[in-house]
Amino acid sequence: MDTSTNPNVAENGRKALYDKFLEDLSSRGEDDEAPATKLQSLCRMNPSPNNVDYYAPDEARLFTPDERRQFLSRVYEPVLNREKVYGFGHDEKTLKMSLLNEKTPDPIKLLGVVGMLGVGKTALCRLILDEEEVKQHYFPRILVTVSESEEPKSMEKVAERMLEHLGVDEETIDSISKENKLPGLLYALHLRLKGKKFLLVLDDVKEEDEYYEKLASCIRDGHGFPKGYGGAVILNGRHEEAIKKIVGERKVHRVELLSGQDDCWKIYQTLALGEDGIHMYGRVEVDPSEQVKEELKKKCGGLPLAARIMGELKHREKAAAFKTLGEAKHQNDTAKTSGEGPNDAAKPSGEDDSRGTASASTLEPKP
Repeated sequence: MDTSTNPNVAENGRKALYDKFLEDLSSRGEDDEAPATKLQSLCRMNPSPNNVDYYAPDEARLFTPDERRQFLSRVYEPVLNREKVYGFGHDEKTLKMSLLNEKTPDPIKLLGVVGMLGVGKTALCRLILDEEEVKQHYFPRILVTVSESEEPKSMEKVAERMLEHLGVDEETIDSISKENKLPGLLYALHLRLKGKKFLLVLDDVKEEDEYYEKLASCIRDGHGFPKGYGGAVILNGRHEEAIKKIVGERKVHRVELLSGQDDCWKIYQTLALGEDGIHMYGRVEVDPSEQVKEELKKKCGGLPLAARIMGELKHREKAAAFKTLGEAKHQNDTAKTSGEGPNDAAKPSGEDDSRGTASASTLEPKP
């Protein structure tokens, strides 16, 4: 039986997730890989975050469509509990100061948030929208993902989405769009925001999309975005030059990779264990060694998305092992009831008798 590397773990074999973690990570790529390459080694990823196809080189298997959907829903699920969002302390303070600065002469405040895929730009913007002082200063506050639709990415669709988020019913939006098209939609948006200190986050802005030039023009000229009322617009995207063209170079905030090993570990653990820190085999209260935390940070390259993917993979690995053990126990119980000896019942493939089902260490599948 394997023993834990952490002296705080009980002798009964109940182990924290970090047991064998160094061994697990050894198959995930070399330490000197760039963060983007590290992520590619975990996922085959198209430009859109909605097109992710995970494969595990060491397992040589692909997710089924249903597994893929479930996997993505977990990895990309917004974290609603602020206490479960890690590594954005400096970023949040910087953006908050910019938003609450009343001395700016701009008729409408423009800010940009840029960074590579998976670094946490959208999560940071959600944090800002939910920050207490920001909530007291700005209303309404909305986040609209402008590139999420498979339909033609026109400015009309972007305006419709903003109106939807502002509470305008679909029938009204359709009638405006059919009769007056973009001018009517922008006028409705202007009326909805006029006289208010609004805060709009436009998420995933891309220069190559059809709406881009019209969006830049509308913000610059105040069409749909009323000026002079203290409102603010945050544009978020991977392409820094596209954001700069609209907000200006000095208004761009770059989200960097995580530098703290604790933050990477907490992100990983949140998905591996679940939001409440509980898995199928009990609560884990102890911290892993610093060596394990540092190894995780190196393997995910400081990229939050990579840490989340690795955490979800561990969660699924443990769930599959637990299911196998449950099925074996059921077969064993059935055999006993029918009068067969316990050793006659089928055992799960790869398990040996020294790994009793009472010990959580059996949840570690053999390599």
